[in-house]
Amino acid sequence: MLKRAFESLNTFTSKIKSSCFGIYPHGTPTDWTFKDLVRDPKLAQRVMADRELDPEKVTDEDIHHIIDGLCQDGICHNCAEWIKQLAHRAKPIAISRLKEGPLLEEVESSSFPLKELIPAVTGWDAPAVLTRLRELAQDERPHLRQLAGEVLAGAGLDEDAGLLVRLLRDDDVRVRDSVLFGLTLYYTNRYKDREYSQAVIDALYPELRATIGKNNFMLEQPAAAMFRLDRQRAAEDLADPKLWAHDAPEGMEVVNAFGAAKMAPPLDALEARVRGFADISSGETGTYHFARSLKLLAEHDLDRAVPFLETASSHPDNSVRRVARECQCRVAGILRPYDKVFELSRDNDQASMDSHQTVIASVCGIDGEVGNGGFEQYLWNSTADQWPKHRDALKEVNADEHTAILDRVTQLFGQDGPPTDREQRHKPLAKIARKHENTLDEANSQWYGLDEKLEQLVIEYALQHPDSFRP
Repeated sequence: MLKRAFESLNTFTSKIKSSCFGIYPHGTPTDWTFKDLVRDPKLAQRVMADRELDPEKVTDEDIHHIIDGLCQDGICHNCAEWIKQLAHRAKPIAISRLKEGPLLEEVESSSFPLKELIPAVTGWDAPAVLTRLRELAQDERPHLRQLAGEVLAGAGLDEDAGLLVRLLRDDDVRVRDSVLFGLTLYYTNRYKDREYSQAVIDALYPELRATIGKNNFMLEQPAAAMFRLDRQRAAEDLADPKLWAHDAPEGMEVVNAFGAAKMAPPLDALEARVRGFADISSGETGTYHFARSLKLLAEHDLDRAVPFLETASSHPDNSVRRVARECQCRVAGILRPYDKVFELSRDNDQASMDSHQTVIASVCGIDGEVGNGGFEQYLWNSTADQWPKHRDALKEVNADEHTAILDRVTQLFGQDGPPTDREQRHKPLAKIARKHENTLDEANSQWYGLDEKLEQLVIEYALQHPDSFRP
């Protein structure tokens, strides 16, 4: 596995070294044109690490190829980014292609490329773009109505209220769902914090409210969209105990909506819901609902959640047991240990970590690397320069099985273990990866299988030293 990675890296490096500078600042070969990248997404993925372009060296033909690249799964996001970077150069070409519609012939049954293009140009020439979107919203092809519905819902302009109502009543459930996505999760900064006018709220809110309780399983987010439009009204409308019953089809949607909106739920109804799932304590659907509902209850009234912790702690599903562990921390008045050390790291306050926080940071360091890419990644990166400290930290939290796995891996380098200098470690690592591939794979699998146990050991350690993990 690692050998193949090394070979690919060497091949890529040699190509870069043998090339001259093109329109990229760091030496992409000049014989790799935009047309080539669009035709070969795999090639594109290898040369797109540098996104800074020199606009003066990008031709109009290149811009057309970039727009074509929006149709390619491997490079569409990069092409959208390039369009933004080229700004005034790409604007007339992008707007023209969007207005005249030749892209429609290229996208066939997918709206994905237009979904990348529209956010890139919306801020430049809103009237022209919105005019085109309103045409697409009434097109006979559902995927185009879906695209238009998402973007127009994100814009939420007064003049589109009636059109959005029609889209919410569309025969195609994907079109209806796209409007909800636009209202709740629209991904451009342009509409991220938009406040909708009262006219738009009055038009759309009743449509959303009418979907609740009708088993519209494909309509994923009407409750969340209600909160997006009118938080207080949604909190009142969605407090109906019938919606919170453990067997209510829309119950999970309502729970998630209250959680995302950070609004206080109806606690009596939520506690009854949790009790219903605690009594069942089995089933895949019930498992997820139990975990999410218990977490919301603990966030708003920990005392009500405590009686359910014994059931949750011994639940057969890890997601429920994880919530129980989070509640353990809440009861003790501490943060989750990993959250505490992340908070200190984020604030560049590692130097102020006490010995207990340093232990958890070390455990987090090795667990994060191994969990992300196995021991090969851990040993390749500079994180493993601290492997003796990581071993001591694992021993400190009583992670004996993890310590034993680490010992088996480090002993592959000899009695003294791997060098604590990354550059000195790379050469023997390459040989070990070839010779002991099965041993490393087995170590990875064993480590992954102990993930929950390590999490519990870390929490137990934090509970023994609560002062180090206070908010």
